[in-house]
Parts: sequence; structure tokens; C-alpha cells
Amino acid sequence: MPKVVPGYKEEARRNIIEAAIAESNENGFSNVKMDSIAKRLGISRTTIYIYFKNREEILDAATEYIREKLSVVLREAFLKDDLEDSLNSIYDFFVQNEDEPGMNAIIGVFARSVYDEKTARVLRKNFISMHDLFQTAIDDQIKKGRVSADLNSDITAYTIQALSLGIKMTLVGGLERKTAKEIWKSALRKLLV
Repeated sequence: MPKVVPGYKEEARRNIIEAAIAESNENGFSNVKMDSIAKRLGISRTTIYIYFKNREEILDAATEYIREKLSVVLREAFLKDDLEDSLNSIYDFFVQNEDEPGMNAIIGVFARSVYDEKTARVLRKNFISMHDLFQTAIDDQIKKGRVSADLNSDITAYTIQALSLGIKMTLVGGLERKTAKEIWKSALRKLLV
């Protein structure tokens, strides 16, 4: 009997998740099919069921994977000394970036959460996690004297989240990228003063 390479199961799961994210980026979360994931990976559909019970479990794992990836990007961006530079890096990755798998799929996650309570719970968890990262970074900048001590970090964190998500949605609706970036920079300047 051949030995299973340690970590292979995790790698196979990650490959399936990444294929689902790529599919959702191209066709939307609601249109992700087990057959299309299998075809993308060059495996049989039944092989997927070794790692996931069903399509919903894959989509839940994909949502979590995207959240974890965003958390890493946020933490790295907040290592910068300047809060505005940090937020611009986040904007460039999350809002403007069309090439990063999963960034367009986020819109599908929001749409799916309207009709699916489980997705809504995951989305709320993600939203709170992102808010906490933003708020911690803002508090750090306040302590260092880089932004006004009068700034309410809680409300500012929510505002930044709402602004970035709103711009992402309006880009889908046809807002030009250049205009979107101008809106972002103008709003940040006003918010952080």
C-alpha cells in the first residue's frame, strides 16, 4: 500500500478551495459547480467528495480562505508607519485589484449572504474580524500621535470598511477606476484629519 505524503490532504483541500475561488471569480459564487471545479483541477468529481461533503462546504471553506488571506494583507499593510499609506495599500489590493483570486468573489459572498444564513454568519464573523484589525491599527496610530486623538477608531474602522465595500460595488456598476481612487483618497483625507 502506498504511503500518503504528510500534508497531502491539506494541499488537496487547498487546491479545491482555490479552484472554487477561481470559478467564483469568473462565474459568481452561485454558479460554482462541482464539475467545473473538477475539470479545472483535472480530477474526477467524486475525488472532490473525499475532501468535502458538498458544494456548500467548499464555498464556506472558500469564504474562510479569502478572509484569512485578507487578514494577512491587512496585518502586513498596517506594519507601515503611515495610516494613510496602509489604507491605500489595502485599497489597492482589495478594491482595485482584479487579478487577485477571490477579490471579485467577495461581492458574490455578500449577495449569497442575503439568502443564506450560514453565509451571513460567516460574513458577519469576517466583517467583525476585519473591523477589529482596522480599529487596532487606528488605535496604534493614535497612540503614536500620527492621527488625531479625537478620531473615533471604532466608527472610523466601520467607515473605512463601508467605503471600500461601497467603492468595490460601484466599480462593478461602472464607476471608473481613476474616479474610484480619487473618491477613496478624498474620503481618507477628510476622515483622518
